[in-house]
Amino acid sequence: MEFKHRKDIDGLRGIAIIPVIFYHLNVPFFSGGYLGVDIFFVISGFLITSIIHNQVKQQNFLLLDFYERRLRRIIPILYLILILSIPLTLINFIEVDSRNFFESLFAVVTFSSNFLFWLEEGEYFTRENSLKPLLHTWSLSIEMQFYIIFPVIILILEKIKKFKIIIIALICFISFLTANWFALTNPDAAFYFSLSRGWEILLGSLCALLKMRFKKIKFNQSEYVCYISLIVILLSVFFFNERTLHPSFFSLFPVLATCFLILYSEESKSFKKILEFGPLTVTGLISYSLYILHFPMIAFIGYLDINLSFVITIVFLICLFLISYISWVYIETPFRKKNIINKKSFFNLYCSLSIILASVGLCGHFLIKDKTDNFVNNQFASPKFSLKNSIMILGDSHASHYTWGLKQYFGENKVDDFSQNGCIPFFDFDRVDSRFKEGVCPREMNLALEKFIKEQKYEILIMSNMGPVYLDGTTFKNKGEARVKGLKLSLKNFDKVDDNWKLFEIGMRNTFSILSALGPEKKIFYIIDIPELGLTERQCDVNGKTLNFANYDFILKKPNFKNCFVKEKEYFKRSKRYNDLVNRIGNDYPKIRIINPSNLLCNNQICNGIVDNQKLYRDADHLSKFGSLYLSKLISNEIMLYYKD
Repeated sequence: MEFKHRKDIDGLRGIAIIPVIFYHLNVPFFSGGYLGVDIFFVISGFLITSIIHNQVKQQNFLLLDFYERRLRRIIPILYLILILSIPLTLINFIEVDSRNFFESLFAVVTFSSNFLFWLEEGEYFTRENSLKPLLHTWSLSIEMQFYIIFPVIILILEKIKKFKIIIIALICFISFLTANWFALTNPDAAFYFSLSRGWEILLGSLCALLKMRFKKIKFNQSEYVCYISLIVILLSVFFFNERTLHPSFFSLFPVLATCFLILYSEESKSFKKILEFGPLTVTGLISYSLYILHFPMIAFIGYLDINLSFVITIVFLICLFLISYISWVYIETPFRKKNIINKKSFFNLYCSLSIILASVGLCGHFLIKDKTDNFVNNQFASPKFSLKNSIMILGDSHASHYTWGLKQYFGENKVDDFSQNGCIPFFDFDRVDSRFKEGVCPREMNLALEKFIKEQKYEILIMSNMGPVYLDGTTFKNKGEARVKGLKLSLKNFDKVDDNWKLFEIGMRNTFSILSALGPEKKIFYIIDIPELGLTERQCDVNGKTLNFANYDFILKKPNFKNCFVKEKEYFKRSKRYNDLVNRIGNDYPKIRIINPSNLLCNNQICNGIVDNQKLYRDADHLSKFGSLYLSKLISNEIMLYYKD
């Protein structure tokens, strides 16, 4: 089969990119818009396999030429966006976010950003991740990994043509099983891992092989198949959401629908006209520029806390499409033409820019320091207190963020953190939603609590967890909804109780009762959750940005203290019920000491996010190193008082 350009696939690209953009803009009814990336994966598999197979068949396939074409397609606009993002990041981002940006910059250049974002344990759907300008490059990394490996596989399989389709189908099936397993056990891995995404690309590849094997795949009902497939894709875009296991068995529906459109749309006269509709095909042609440009633009707008109203969203879309069209005409298209930029010039430019950008990424990550780190490191050269035995920290990330500070006070080897993200430190207590597998929390928390009870090594237990987030199921000040969607607390033997507040009280009383029966050698503390600042905390910049050149200081950005606190009345309105509940239960179990950080953080009608020009928080609701140290002083004082009583 002589491979030719298909306008209907341009239209399919247009159908894929629009939901992605609308999803990232939080347009209503596009909760599954992220599926557009899956459609792109299928299309990529189909096109690349078709191109490679035809060139191999004509005996003019050269691996280096293939890589050159892929790089000419992907690199120019991508690298331009990377270069433009560097000064925007330096000017607008606080230190910790700048450092993370430069880390991701290096990962993008080395086509490994999908692994970076996976290892960061940051779920794709969180509001925090939506403020990372290069987050969307995870899909480019997967595609580039595919482009590097797949041609080699095709060349090997050409020697055993008889089994080529069977072998690719087998690899595809293994990848699909991997995706389903990860979707149930580690959703972040399922989303970012190349092997759990490979089946989507390989299904596109199988479509290409089938088209070439059977020339034209005729089917009397192709019109109906195409219309039904489009409906399936649209329904998936409208009804999938962050709670849908993805990629998984459910993803088969939009992915297979895409395969059917690729296979049958050419033979469907009326439906082909839809895909070849002018504005749709133009959108498809500029879809790569749209994809590369839209997310950094949204991320920087979000970081500056600009509200995307309806009017601003319309203006944004007009600008985005206009800039993307200009990019396609003046950047993408010229770089693809060898008569404008020859191979040697292109590779020299690519290699030079790659080395420079990778170096900038590494230098930025390692040289940009959070000034609070230096302040903290200068405060503690050795532990301030000595304990005979050890401290156990237990709970979720709101317990874990005390670990660093307590280790400075009591010693590195005297503090063990058994916390698990999303887990409440009570016996038989579970937190269930799409992000957390049922049964993990009670298993891990029970093991840790039993370890504390039985082992003499541990004399102090410090427990903490998020409060209103779990009990109200709500977030605070622009914090993403992903962490609370579908959230349900559960407790063994209390299946009929569906009130989170009641379950929390029962679970806390049950655990406190067991711990209260321990001897005087065991000391237990429960720390009430800290005030939340919300995502506006990212605009809290105590240092500003200054560039020193030739002994002159150029102020790039002035310090901003506007979002470095939350009003005390806002905090109490959100947390009073939770605080009162913990204090009431604590009064019934005097062995368990209750510590309330707000006593230290809140005064003069505000709850502080900074002290002595040092940031207490590293994000919307987690302590920085300085914050951990600052509150660990309060905790250590309470521990010392406990020993004196």
